[in-house]
Amino acid sequence: MENSDGIIVQIEELLSSLTKDNYDSKIQEGYLILLKSHNLGLEREVVYQALYKYYNTMTDNLNSNFIADIWDFVDGWCSPQYFIWNE
Repeated sequence: MENSDGIIVQIEELLSSLTKDNYDSKIQEGYLILLKSHNLGLEREVVYQALYKYYNTMTDNLNSNFIADIWDFVDGWCSPQYFIWNE
């Protein structure tokens, strides 16, 4: 995964099996995807813009809430220990 397209593909896979019952575990999986992206050197702004663009295509509330929740790990609207791009 070298670009933001890879992130979106992986997130789409998570969304394909997202339910209210597995929401929290899928959030953790989303967090790990973003953490891996950071560790591979993807810039915060690239990831932020990819999620923003993808979020704007959402028509389902559960899916849009999911994107907004994992987006928080990128923009810092989360507990400090989960803020990935905190440098």
